[in-house]
Amino acid sequence: LLAAFGIEPLKHVLEEILDECDSDGSGVLDLVEFKTVMQIIREREGFTKGEYDCFMELFARCDNDGSGEIASEELDALLTWLGYAMEKEHTTTIMRQVDVDNNGTLSSEEFLICMRKVREHEMTKIHTVFVNADSDGSGTISRTELPAAVQTLGYVPDAEAVWEAAAEAHIAEDQTDLDFGELWRLLTIYRAREGFLKSESDEIASAFGRFDKEKNGEIGVLDVGRVLRWLGYPASFELVQQLVAQVDIDGSGRLSLPELRKFVRMYQGRELAQARKAFNDYDTRRVEALTCNECQKALKSIDCVDARGLAVEPAPHDLLPAPTSIDGPCDPASQSYI
Repeated sequence: LLAAFGIEPLKHVLEEILDECDSDGSGVLDLVEFKTVMQIIREREGFTKGEYDCFMELFARCDNDGSGEIASEELDALLTWLGYAMEKEHTTTIMRQVDVDNNGTLSSEEFLICMRKVREHEMTKIHTVFVNADSDGSGTISRTELPAAVQTLGYVPDAEAVWEAAAEAHIAEDQTDLDFGELWRLLTIYRAREGFLKSESDEIASAFGRFDKEKNGEIGVLDVGRVLRWLGYPASFELVQQLVAQVDIDGSGRLSLPELRKFVRMYQGRELAQARKAFNDYDTRRVEALTCNECQKALKSIDCVDARGLAVEPAPHDLLPAPTSIDGPCDPASQSYI
């Protein structure tokens, strides 16, 4: 019936709205309740209530002068804050489509339309992954394909965090296949958690509480650096300032707990990118493996050393037999690979 009106919300969104509108719990909608469903879907642009409230709160924080509008150029920063990995050309296209009066600003309604178009763009990317993985044409994706789907969001997926997100999305542990709606719900939860395990998220919250001495829900730049060090991440004041500027959407110079989680994720992402580059630089044989000596050189190249300037020795359980694809002798200093 909704499709006849050109409205096709995701399954979990529709289920939430139906529960919200079915006031007598009969499982049947009368005409008034159906009209309410239609109104809510249109007002929220097909988002859940939680997503809608999040976007409106974010908009209000960016509307510093209380004008009911934000500068259109802020869209890129907002998308980064929300965890969407989009190319500049796509955000520019969306802006042109939504800012029809070309005044360079977005109202809350226009911002919500932007977010719907961003979601549609991302759903297209994920749908491509979904279709490619659905080799038997069953309309489902194997549970083992989930990490690859998460990677389309711009994350370096942690398998355990993916399974935790699946559990939170009410996907049973023994469920081997997911339909597109279930996959989307899982990815939404994974993004909201910034890709962290619950234990990691709790550790960040504990560190935040330790340095939020005024208990006002925010910490300053100096305390952000202290939190990083408390969590075991060394960082210069300049780097902290640079990353704070990217997540501090209201320009207050202070971070809330959600902003701190995004900050830590961005810091980890930067470290992972450096580590991947160092690995590739020293993997001269292109076998996706390093000798122990090569590993130590790679670690030293990114200053991953102890107080004596020495790189950590690989643990025995991290060592692998030398790849069979290598012709000739291995690194004479070590026959083991990592």
